[in-house]
Amino acid sequence: MSFYNFSLFGFFIAGLLGLLMWQLILTIYRLYFSPMAHFPGPKLAALSQWYEIYYDVYLNGQFTLHVQELHEKYGKFSVQPCFVHYFES
Repeated sequence: MSFYNFSLFGFFIAGLLGLLMWQLILTIYRLYFSPMAHFPGPKLAALSQWYEIYYDVYLNGQFTLHVQELHEKYGKFSVQPCFVHYFES
């Protein structure tokens, strides 16, 4: 077997496994070890910005109304991996 006997499929699989491992490590970090991990809120919102995009794009801008419901349930909560949303009355 030669050193130059590489498979394009092998590179694809290695790259795919690398991306999956990176996503798994990032998920564990954001849920348990991030400075934002101790704030309450939906865990899906703590993982990525797709939570907000879903409400804004797919549900036609309903994120603002959903934020009010989340305030009633959680008070101050994590809305994205890097943002905390709070309400002052």
